[in-house]
Amino acid sequence: MRKSITTILWGKFKDEKSFLETLEYIKQLGYDSVGLEVRMLPSRLIKEPRRVSDDLRKVGLENGGSYSVMRDQDIEWAKAAGSKLLWVVVRKKDCNEALKMLAEFTDKASSEGITVALHNHLRTCFETEDQVLSALESIPKLRICLDTAHAEAAGIDSVKFIKEHASKIGLVHLKDLRVKAPKSKIRFTTDFVNVGNGIINFKPVIAALRDVKYNGDLMVEVEALSGQSPNDIAKKSMDYLNKLLL
Repeated sequence: MRKSITTILWGKFKDEKSFLETLEYIKQLGYDSVGLEVRMLPSRLIKEPRRVSDDLRKVGLENGGSYSVMRDQDIEWAKAAGSKLLWVVVRKKDCNEALKMLAEFTDKASSEGITVALHNHLRTCFETEDQVLSALESIPKLRICLDTAHAEAAGIDSVKFIKEHASKIGLVHLKDLRVKAPKSKIRFTTDFVNVGNGIINFKPVIAALRDVKYNGDLMVEVEALSGQSPNDIAKKSMDYLNKLLL
């Protein structure tokens, strides 16, 4: 399993220099790969995705995938940037339309050699286990980006899911849930906290991933900064990952 982190932690990058400096820091901490929030990259890198591939190569980081809003141009961007996986959040309210859109996008991406991983996400058509499994069953090439905090908040048993549906896991997003609360009360920017700062027991999650021989990315994805600097959170995340993976 590769240790990874998403760039969402650092927000919008003002230029390529600051992006490169962050990549260098991520590499220095010991991460193996990085997940890219395309909309938050500098405008030059959004327009010239091959530079992203070059920058990652410069610092020795793997491309762990990119977030996509399921536009056709996201596939072309991913190909040029070297992203072999796109994780997606389907925000369409009509669930039949959401499933149709997801199926069409998965087929297009797959034809270009790119995996689409559905992010289980609160307040979407794919938040519960039944909803996620239904999508995976109806779209054979689709995989899941299993998000531990969203799973916990939605009542999904991550350990059980991993053991029963290992072949469908394309990516794991690691973040913690601050408190157990009704789904409607969860606030992403305050309740989705850094690993080790909430109620999730990650040891059995890692054990289950090892049992099923998962060899993809363990990607830290933090939305609630709680007044901390992104660099500090990235370091604390790595320290916690190193303890988990002993």
